[in-house]
Amino acid sequence: MTNAFPLSRRTLLAGAACAPFAARAASAGLRVLVRLDGETFTYTADGAEDLGAFASPAGFTQNCLRATQTRGPLTVYFRPDQTSDRLEVVFERGRLWDGAPANLGPYSAEIQSAGKTRARVEVPRHLWFSRWRWQSDERPVKADISALKSRGLIPPFARRTFARPAPPPKSESYRVMELAGVQPRMGSTGERPDIGLVTEQQARFLCTEARDALTALRGQAEAAGTLPWHMRDERTGAPVDLDTYKTMSWYGDRNVGDPHIDLADTGISIDSAHQPALAYVPYLLTGDPYHLEDLQFAANYNRGALPPPYRLSIPQPRSFAWSIRTLAQAANVTPDKTPRWLLPAGYFRSDLDRTRKWFEATYVESQKPLHKIFRATDNPDNARDEPPQAPGGTWISPWQHEFIVAALGWAVLMGFDAWRKSFQWALGGTLDRVSGHSGWRRSHPSPYRLIVKAEKNGAVAGSWDEAWKLSSVRARWPEQNDALADGDPTYAIYTRGALAMAARLGVKDAEAPLAWITDQLRRQDAAVPYKWLLA
Repeated sequence: MTNAFPLSRRTLLAGAACAPFAARAASAGLRVLVRLDGETFTYTADGAEDLGAFASPAGFTQNCLRATQTRGPLTVYFRPDQTSDRLEVVFERGRLWDGAPANLGPYSAEIQSAGKTRARVEVPRHLWFSRWRWQSDERPVKADISALKSRGLIPPFARRTFARPAPPPKSESYRVMELAGVQPRMGSTGERPDIGLVTEQQARFLCTEARDALTALRGQAEAAGTLPWHMRDERTGAPVDLDTYKTMSWYGDRNVGDPHIDLADTGISIDSAHQPALAYVPYLLTGDPYHLEDLQFAANYNRGALPPPYRLSIPQPRSFAWSIRTLAQAANVTPDKTPRWLLPAGYFRSDLDRTRKWFEATYVESQKPLHKIFRATDNPDNARDEPPQAPGGTWISPWQHEFIVAALGWAVLMGFDAWRKSFQWALGGTLDRVSGHSGWRRSHPSPYRLIVKAEKNGAVAGSWDEAWKLSSVRARWPEQNDALADGDPTYAIYTRGALAMAARLGVKDAEAPLAWITDQLRRQDAAVPYKWLLA
């Protein structure tokens, strides 16, 4: 690995617009022939719109020329490098301001340069608001993992594991408009290798530098293009600015949002509560702006998928955790100044800061027992009925809370220190469940359901001891405190990850609970996914 290039929000160099001559010279003679349903649509770099160039901190500068066709079904971006013969062509489907949402069937794309065919690609389908690219060469990995870790740009993964690593997930190759193992129905439940602070393949590479893990994470980064979250404003060339269009939404109800952006039935459902972080680590490793774009699209999707009045809300703790994770990633590595085809860092930092102020006012400063004692962000009144252990309207999900602690802790590590107050507030709930001194028995540090009300219309418990009694009676837990209960260790692994993040941030009160739960997981010989091997 080479020395890390300075990828951080403070030191990233801006991708400024370059001289039009340089862009034209690098793209002379480029064209694409798209053959669809017996017709041929020609897109040429000559005469295409210059959207500016991106100066990557990895040491290259990439042009971007946008070509459209009056009747053509796609928007094509020619992206040659200025200082090498590397060529990239991006194919996008979907427009905000005109065109009915519709997926495309099979077509072929022929890429030509100087009158010679560089590549022919058979595309099986093309989804609305999705994209794919052809590149003459992959960007090499140029970042140093140790340097990324020391600057908080990646989570503090352990090179020497305290437990048995979980078996690696099955690797699937990327093919155009496919998903390389990413779950198409994101809302499906259960522990999955694509959900977490990073994906399992990314974490495995960051821990081991295994070549097959690098191949897998690259494939899933390309698969991010398949996901229908690429809401680009054709008027500006960048992901749509939701500060400009404050009431725009692509929420499922067509009566929500002004304007409402219609989606097509793609067979893929995106869910912020299960959103994988596909693009951030690949961008850190390579400086490839294609991945930075996908990171911006993902962060923007989470915001636009909510009705405008509920943008500052927490539908589920895990949706807040992964949305903050993605937003902080975008705010951290986006340059202050960008070419037209990207949003600037200030856009994401403003959203992050607005969210922080709302979170502090709503939760951190709240005097309600639900927030002050239990540090909960989920509302038990909305909890569904799960008899006999968890009656409707009585419970919260502390295992999801651990995602918030980990995500906020990582935001602080990245350099967003203003989030420390919220992180410490959220961490209090985790510490109380593992300390052994709050009244909650640490044999069950992160139960699937934690009862905080005796009945739906009752008052929230006034102490952890009261909540333990309500929960343990329903679940028939034995009265023990010093050993982790047998069973699925998954949720305890999340708790350990949250505590490890706290210890990394210097929270002394987290050290003893971290040592205890680490020892308990070791005693159980728990298989820990790489993405939760935090130290």
